[in-house]
Amino acid sequence: MKLQPVERAPGAFQQSLTPPQIEAVCRRALGLEAVAAVELGLGGYNSVYRVDLRGRDEPVILRAAPEEAAQFGSERHLMRNEYATLPWLATIAPLLPRVLAVDWSHEVINRDWMIQTCLPGIPAPKHLDTYPRSGRTTFFRQLGTITRAVHAVRGPTSAESTARTINCLLAATLRLERHRLNNPQAVQSTYPEMAKLLTQLD
Repeated sequence: MKLQPVERAPGAFQQSLTPPQIEAVCRRALGLEAVAAVELGLGGYNSVYRVDLRGRDEPVILRAAPEEAAQFGSERHLMRNEYATLPWLATIAPLLPRVLAVDWSHEVINRDWMIQTCLPGIPAPKHLDTYPRSGRTTFFRQLGTITRAVHAVRGPTSAESTARTINCLLAATLRLERHRLNNPQAVQSTYPEMAKLLTQLD
C-alpha cells in the first residue's frame, strides 16, 4: 500500500499509522484491500486518512484516536463520546459523513478508530481565503444556522437532574471524608454546608 504521511517531529502528540496498520483496519472493517492512503493534516487530535480501497469506487476516511496512554483524563474516549452523540445530530444528518465501522476493542491496533464516508468538496481552511471577505458572509451564515440547529437539540439531561447528580457526588465524597476522619463533628465544623446537604440526603 502507498502511504503519504504528514511529516512530524519525533515525539509529536499525533502519531501516524503504518501501512500494515491501515491495511489491517480496512480488512477488519470492510473486508477490502487498502491500496493508497493520504494523511490529512488539518486536525490536531485524531490521525485522519483518506484511503482508496480496491473494489470500492469512493475513498473512505479512517480516523484513529491517540493511544489512551497519550490522552489527558479530560480527553479519554473522545471518539466514543462523539459516536454516542450521533442520534442527537439527526437534524443535520444530511451534512454528516456516514459511519461505516467503529472499533474500540484495540484488537487490530492499540487505538480507537472509526471509518466514515468521504464527503465531496474542499475543506474550508484550504479554500476560504480565495474568496474576498465580502463573499464569505454566506459561508458563516450557514455555519451559524447549523450551530443553531445543534444547540436546539434537547436531550434527557436537564439542569435539575444535573444538579441532583452533582449533589449526590458531593455527598458521596463527604461520606468518604467522614469515614476517613471517623468523626462526624469534624465534618460538621469543617464543611458545615456539606454536612447539612448530607443530612438531607441520608
